[in-house]
Amino acid sequence: MEDVELEVQTMYPGFVHHLNSTSMQQKSNVLTARLPFVGRVRLLTDCVGLLKCCFVVICYVYAVFVSLVVIVQPQYDDDNMSAPFAVLYTSLCFNMFLSLIMSIITNPGQLYLTQALEPLLSDTTSKSYCKTCHMHRPPRSFHCSHCGHCVRRMDFHYSWLNNCVGEDNHHIFLLTIIYTLFFCITTLILTVLHFYYYPKCITCDKQIFYIKHSIWFIYTLNIILIYGLFQSLIMFVVQHLNIIMNRTTVENVLLTPVVDYTPYTKFESYADLFKTTNILLWPFPCKRQPFSSQFDSTATTTTDVASIIATTTAAAATTTTTTTPTLEALEASEEDHANHQNGLV
Repeated sequence: MEDVELEVQTMYPGFVHHLNSTSMQQKSNVLTARLPFVGRVRLLTDCVGLLKCCFVVICYVYAVFVSLVVIVQPQYDDDNMSAPFAVLYTSLCFNMFLSLIMSIITNPGQLYLTQALEPLLSDTTSKSYCKTCHMHRPPRSFHCSHCGHCVRRMDFHYSWLNNCVGEDNHHIFLLTIIYTLFFCITTLILTVLHFYYYPKCITCDKQIFYIKHSIWFIYTLNIILIYGLFQSLIMFVVQHLNIIMNRTTVENVLLTPVVDYTPYTKFESYADLFKTTNILLWPFPCKRQPFSSQFDSTATTTTDVASIIATTTAAAATTTTTTTPTLEALEASEEDHANHQNGLV
């Protein structure tokens, strides 16, 4: 959405001033930057949210470090663990941590162009109006008081990630839950094997690697894993039910009546969430460009918005060309008038 916005601003600079002036209040709570190989990222400047987010990241880092360094690496070096399992477990840890970071820094679907193009969108019957942002917004969009702007198909604001869950990062948030669930289950099994099945490490240096035989690291890890297991399991069940019912958490909490949405199958619901029908691309926690869902004929895309700008701009240019005489036409008219006067004389 943001890349399309920048492209539209470049193509149609007449909208830049209005867009910046109307969006300045919305972006006051958000810091944005563009990183190599990642694109534009954002961070919500909420002190409480930042503290919660840092605590969550520390717990994830601790769990990954202890599980890899204390359990997996020594057992692999002692040939008590197969190489394929070690690679798969490391990949699981990497994807889980990447999904977590992407859920924090990815734009959930902040509305930009709708507010700037409000005079051009004549059909506002299917849109709701935000009294805070003073803009018409697409259906299923809600205003987040923490972020200070409206979010497309907002699910809820998750303060422990210091970000909203919306149309553009909902699939990444779901991947974070799924990877966390598998990580907790697998690591709990590894801790049981670590205490009751695996022998003490042979190749590790006891003087340097003293935490290998320190049970407090594993006890703390188990506390994090048990809490993460129940939390991720509950959240996965709730998210799964919302996805297959084509509902959001905000709609369920506010008891929003069921709108006449296009009925989805389970596959269509997940394909619409992940923005692709290719299942092989679903496990990757990467940003995907918003697109008009092939299952929903009422979806609005930024391409439609850009076409509205192009059509309106072209129409305005045509009107200007038709109604405003050019300099060459005025000179030719004056010359004809002078020749006519000379002929009369």
